Amino acid sequence: MLLRFGVSNFLSINEYQELSMIATPLKDTPSHLCEVSGFREKVLPVIGIYGANASGKTNMLKALRFLINGILYSHQSGRVEGGISRSYFKLNQSCKDKPSKFDCDFIHNNIRYHFGYLVDNECIVEEWLYAYPHGTRQVWYHRKHDEKEMYFGKFLKGKNRVLESLTRINSLYFSVAAQNNNEQLLDLYKYFKDNFIFSFNNFGPVSRSSEYFLNNDFKDKIISFIQHADTGISAVKIDEIEVPDTMKGFTNKLNNLLSEHLGDNKIDIESAVEKKKISFAHTGINGEDVFLNINSESRGTIALIKMLGPVFDSLSSGKTIIIDELDTSMHSLLSRKIVSLFNNCSTNQNCSQLIFTTHDTSILSREVLRRDEIWFTEKKSDGATEIYSLADIKSRQSDNFEKGYLQGRYGGIPFLGNIDDLFGCGGQE
Repeated sequence: MLLRFGVSNFLSINEYQELSMIATPLKDTPSHLCEVSGFREKVLPVIGIYGANASGKTNMLKALRFLINGILYSHQSGRVEGGISRSYFKLNQSCKDKPSKFDCDFIHNNIRYHFGYLVDNECIVEEWLYAYPHGTRQVWYHRKHDEKEMYFGKFLKGKNRVLESLTRINSLYFSVAAQNNNEQLLDLYKYFKDNFIFSFNNFGPVSRSSEYFLNNDFKDKIISFIQHADTGISAVKIDEIEVPDTMKGFTNKLNNLLSEHLGDNKIDIESAVEKKKISFAHTGINGEDVFLNINSESRGTIALIKMLGPVFDSLSSGKTIIIDELDTSMHSLLSRKIVSLFNNCSTNQNCSQLIFTTHDTSILSREVLRRDEIWFTEKKSDGATEIYSLADIKSRQSDNFEKGYLQGRYGGIPFLGNIDDLFGCGGQE
């Protein structure tokens, strides 16, 4: 379970910004908050981020993905000769020579952990991992580039010095140690690998949805949701697609070629070839099922179909799902319903979490979100992103959040100026 994450000097983010999933003492509804054994505070299941275009909403989500990708892939993605690909805050040239910071707090197996690192264009400048069993801090390790040796606490077992010697200056020790079977760090590695679902492009091709429809637990829930969404779909059919021998031979040769040149970083072309065809039944004039290809469905229906599999996957297994532009091509009532699935104790029994960006102001309702679940991004005068919660602003639970936001009381909206001036009619009524 994610508690918080922070970032500085990355994309549009200059000074350190933090997104917190820890609930405030507010007595807002919905009242469903996550409780974790051994952790005093309650945790939010949902955060929705609002803001003007180009204010940095998506960049906050990309920062979390960058942090996690460093754990999962830095052992293999970094160049042997050094160097790190990062996107610093380019509106201030001095930031080119300053490190970017990424850190987070999370709970795994009822223990809180704090992990973070600083990275510049050449190396991992600093890296650390702390554990808090029973609320007491344990230093597992601390690494600084300008020091000869890493510090290892007595609580991190294994051949730490050997693994340190295998760690390049542009790789995270966390990543290297997990790949070399350090049991403690491998366990945390699996947490990051298995418990985060990201969507920056509406969950990719619709063919990926077939795996969720093949799982009866997901299939029944998805179909039920689609039916209640009044899409006209009554059933789903999945047909196997026979891949021609010529295509099989081509993909095998291409995979071998990619493996030769890219090694572990290669793309599995064979798995990318579509092998299943999804069709959806609609009721015909005479009451019979008429199956239509997915491309015959509306954009909104397609977007919903692609989203529901990962959403129910998250709800069934306690994962954190991160969705950029939740409302893309979907009706406001459907967006509200998806958010409510996470903010309801009967549908979110595993303390799953949803973090999303949106422009859909209909979700800005006290019936859907608490004040500490509503966040805003705003571009400051220097072009840098600032993020803050509605809980940090003087407000009441009874306020009309949507109206207040559109009136600019909370910030996070675009300043349009007098657009009428473009047409030579400024000031006219």
